[in-house]
Amino acid sequence: MPKQEVYIVDYRGDGDVVLPKKILFCDVIGYKSEVFKEDENIKTVFISNNPQDDISTIFHGCNNLTKVTYEEGTKVSYDYYFAGCGKLNTVNFPEGIEYLYGDGAFAGTNISDVYIPSSVKHMDSFFSNTPFAEKHKDDKYYVAGEGVLVFYNGPQDEIVIPKGVTCVGEGVLDIYNRADNASIYMSDSVKTMDLILRDDDTLYLGNGEYDLGYIKTYHGTIVAPAGSYMEQFCKENNLNFRVMTEEEEAIWREKTEAAASEITYQE
Repeated sequence: MPKQEVYIVDYRGDGDVVLPKKILFCDVIGYKSEVFKEDENIKTVFISNNPQDDISTIFHGCNNLTKVTYEEGTKVSYDYYFAGCGKLNTVNFPEGIEYLYGDGAFAGTNISDVYIPSSVKHMDSFFSNTPFAEKHKDDKYYVAGEGVLVFYNGPQDEIVIPKGVTCVGEGVLDIYNRADNASIYMSDSVKTMDLILRDDDTLYLGNGEYDLGYIKTYHGTIVAPAGSYMEQFCKENNLNFRVMTEEEEAIWREKTEAAASEITYQE
């Protein structure tokens, strides 16, 4: 019997939404992007642990939504957007969740506190323009999960990502507030970055291998040691590259190691 699948295009339920992984014997493979948008009847959302890949939907404008809960066992949150739901004040992530995708997923909500499980390996800028972000505005580096940078509140002309940070997700380094001719020093503990470089930006890296989510948007200059992974990567992808001098490498190492003392870790 062939596999049965459904794609949800309309919602006519009550105030408590459950995003199912199955309907009868059919696997849910996705939602029309705006099926829940601006539905003022919705008060809570429960996101089931769905084995399907890359399922996303939008809840923007659900003005009476107050709580979002992810099912136990969920490993990945794809692009579920709750931005602008002004009464939303609670989100519960389960222990064991590893990947939180979606720049601005909870931006503009009323969330003032949230526990980010220690299992999280990747997280985009989920909580910009929230009371939670305001609460941590004095933390130069706010880090949770397995070394995930949640908030950066440092200088915008010289951005130093310290040793101890493993992930810089999409939107965490805000391109719109970045100074002209910015220098970005990325420590060798970073494994994953979704980072947009402008034409006048310079990114300094070490000898590590990196997972670069937005490599096609790189337009600035990448500086790394001769013979490094990044030198070969830049050549293969036709990116602007310059070999790091010994003096630059010493400065890069000093800055990224010294900045580790300024990290605020989630309690």
